[in-house]
Amino acid sequence: MSILTSGVHKFQGSDIELTYTVRGSGPYLVVQAAGWGISSQYLQIGLSPLEAEFTIIYLEPRGSGSSERPLQEDMMSSSDMADDIEHLRKYLDFKQIDLLGHSNGGTIALAYAQRYPVSVRNLVLVTHWLEGYDDSHTWQRFANDRKDNASFSKALAAIEMIRTHNFRSQQEWFQSLRVGLSFYPANPDKDYPTFEKAMGEPSWWVYKAQSAADKIKRLDLYAGLDKVRARTLCLGCSEDPICSENVSRITAERIAGSQLIIIPACGHFPWIEKPDQFFAAITTFLR
Repeated sequence: MSILTSGVHKFQGSDIELTYTVRGSGPYLVVQAAGWGISSQYLQIGLSPLEAEFTIIYLEPRGSGSSERPLQEDMMSSSDMADDIEHLRKYLDFKQIDLLGHSNGGTIALAYAQRYPVSVRNLVLVTHWLEGYDDSHTWQRFANDRKDNASFSKALAAIEMIRTHNFRSQQEWFQSLRVGLSFYPANPDKDYPTFEKAMGEPSWWVYKAQSAADKIKRLDLYAGLDKVRARTLCLGCSEDPICSENVSRITAERIAGSQLIIIPACGHFPWIEKPDQFFAAITTFLR
């Protein structure tokens, strides 16, 4: 089918034109990136080893990359992005999909699996954020433990600025973001440069729009975990401060028959930090 040939493709969503990229060979796997403006580029680079085993369909979140922005910012929510997956499934004429999401992309994938339970065969949640569950105590523990560590102290200060500062430009916001995200790997000096290079320059507009839209269209995925019918893998990492091991455990406990894998001594980017364990876990589960 031409719509599944290697390359970049366009299709019509509910309100805007969206894009997806097809790469690799083998069974189809839809990959959902975080929707806060980073685009799918970081996963197209990072997950490329999976393309030897699977045909990966990288869905570009609305507003990011070459996917269009909606006219109204309140259409930039994670909930809207979950519905975009359903438009893609129908466009590709798939009865069911295998779906992988990372971080906020895991939030979007989980929302989709709850809203369209019969449409997902296999679900992989990689260090995902669980809307509706308060995991702030885990973040505080990491912040307290790392505040005097030179590898993390600047990142913590940058994260606080992102939360409180009124930025005047894309570039000003991006400079703080670049520093702040270095808090997420277990060993930033070793592993963060690889992620930073792959992520490109995220969009401040998308970041603001998704945050505002999510406050309007709130999700409580914690309360709906029993709605998931897909065969599910929750892959967490012991040193992830933002999408914690605890969240992966909670999700796995509440989705019937799900599998849980925790990668030790690893932060938010396991394909970079612990690639052997990460890729083995994904391929074994999906096979």
